[in-house]
Amino acid sequence: MPQAPRNSRQRVLDIALRLFVERGYGGTALQAVAVELGLTKASVYYHFRAKDELLEALAEPCLERLAAVVSDPPDTSELASCRALLDAYLATLADCGSVVALLIGDRTVATLPPAIRCRALRGRLRDLLARAGSPSAGPVQATCCLGAVESAVFGFPPADAAANRLIILEAAMRALAGKPDRA
Repeated sequence: MPQAPRNSRQRVLDIALRLFVERGYGGTALQAVAVELGLTKASVYYHFRAKDELLEALAEPCLERLAAVVSDPPDTSELASCRALLDAYLATLADCGSVVALLIGDRTVATLPPAIRCRALRGRLRDLLARAGSPSAGPVQATCCLGAVESAVFGFPPADAAANRLIILEAAMRALAGKPDRA
């Protein structure tokens, strides 16, 4: 019995994401997605006319979640509020880490709309977190803070990131709250 179109569309997305992560976006052709699925390229085209559309379909739910994190943030001039914001970001990455890692780490997508939007949303998050620090150190500390969260999520299996959520948050908060050494 043939699969329902929604199911087959999700299978295309799942396989495409796996291949994009393994081979890179630029190194993955729609033909490779079709082969992995045991389908013809025309079957993939039924759901997505181009690889860019496939990337957008993968990215959109994650970007919407990230937009929700930064759209109505708490007052981040206080570290406790920053922790809540980071916790929301970490929850988003727990579900969307592979997609976000692809959007920020794969140079072949850098000029595509989903990657541009992801950078803008991450920039907004960094700016919100930077409010907790000094005008000179805050942006750097916020960048280090985000790096701590993203490295822990992207560098380990999702189950490890979930199990180590509090450790990740503590490390990120230390990066954000740390006092720069004066030489």
